[in-house]
Amino acid sequence: MAGLLAHRPPIDAEIVIAIALREFGVDRNDLISIRRPAHLVKARAFVVWALRTLGRARSYPEIACILSAGRPQDARDHSGVINLHQKAIALRLGDNHFADACRRLAHHYADTTTPCAAPRRTLP
Repeated sequence: MAGLLAHRPPIDAEIVIAIALREFGVDRNDLISIRRPAHLVKARAFVVWALRTLGRARSYPEIACILSAGRPQDARDHSGVINLHQKAIALRLGDNHFADACRRLAHHYADTTTPCAAPRRTLP
């Protein structure tokens, strides 16, 4: 499904963050903090997975800025976001709750977004 969604606009980061907060039971300040308990890592990995997978993939530095809430003093390095993306891939394979949350969001995004279609060419 992810390949089919690549031509769509990027998913809204605020929506993804709101879903992550609800789905993983964390608050916004904890999500953007530098703390690293497992439940926060899962929530951040979910955000990274969604922003990289659904619609046009956001860049790792762009996601780092989103997860830092635009605060330069708390800026995350893009390599940390790459690690979170790898963690998300592993969690999708081994954590049913995480995989179900990803699946629900992907289906919702697919159902609510109109694909951009290339203009049809007619033969002479």
